[in-house]
Amino acid sequence: MISLKIKMIGTVIMLAVLAVVLAGVGILGLSRIHDATGRADTASTKLELAFTSQVNLISWFRGTEAVVLVDATPESLAEGRKEAEQGYRKLSASLDQLAGAVTTEEGRSWMVKIKELVNQYRAIEAQANRFYDLNQKDDVIRVMRSGMNLDDQILEMLSRIVARNDDTQQAAMVQANDTFESASTLLWWVSGVGIVVFVTLGLWVILGGVSGPLEGITRAMTAVANGNLDAEVPGVGRGDEIGQLAGALETFKRNGLERREMAVDRERQQRAAVEDKKRSMNQLADSFESSVRSVVDALSQAVNQLQADAQGLSATADQTNRQAVAVAAAAEQATANVQTVAAATEEL
Repeated sequence: MISLKIKMIGTVIMLAVLAVVLAGVGILGLSRIHDATGRADTASTKLELAFTSQVNLISWFRGTEAVVLVDATPESLAEGRKEAEQGYRKLSASLDQLAGAVTTEEGRSWMVKIKELVNQYRAIEAQANRFYDLNQKDDVIRVMRSGMNLDDQILEMLSRIVARNDDTQQAAMVQANDTFESASTLLWWVSGVGIVVFVTLGLWVILGGVSGPLEGITRAMTAVANGNLDAEVPGVGRGDEIGQLAGALETFKRNGLERREMAVDRERQQRAAVEDKKRSMNQLADSFESSVRSVVDALSQAVNQLQADAQGLSATADQTNRQAVAVAAAAEQATANVQTVAAATEEL
């Protein structure tokens, strides 16, 4: 029998395992979500860089066209070329960042092609500036028209990158959402199963291992306390703390039974002694009564004999009295005779 301590420790361990499993499922789900959101962030970064490159490209193209196709003062010309140069530098920086963010071979090949086209347009810009400085406006227009095709190609390739990264971002977001839903579902299932297992185990430990046996022990203790030493003690022989408590109560009950048996034996012996004493007293009373009756009979006989003797003595007394009277009369007669004799003697 497993002790209550081990059951409690097992319950805590099960709870800890459940917490670890839930944490593992949560961490796994978060990791998958993090990967998906990471891909979405990367795609978003690429998309932002591609948009920025498009904006910088258009700004550079328009700045270059404004410089070479519009008559301007030397000051405004210098300012326009300076802004165009800044636009080119911004475009180069955004394209470098975009190239560093691209991870596929196709994307890298596109970036290489875009940079080649940008360099070609850079050369066209320099050539148009030279023609502009030589005041050869027809050549400027011709050169700039030849660069319009490059403009469209670069924008087309950047649009492809934008579309590709937009699709990647959308797919990553969908995957992140699906991952979140699947992880949430798995987490709910694991939580539900874990809670059911934990509650079942807890109820089994509490009701089957603690509450139920303790109620049985409590009823048995109440019965024994009320004097019912024949009450059955549940849980005797268990190997846990309930079994120890039941064993102690069983020992107490057995000692109570022994004391009760001893009291019954002592009462039986006392009753037997009282009966023996009563029997002896009755026998003594009967013997005394018999003795007294014999004495009374003897006394009665003696009294009767005394009465008879008294009657005989009374008769003898009466006779003696009569004889005494006769003797007295004879004595008086003798006395008279003596006196007569004396008188006669005196006379003599």
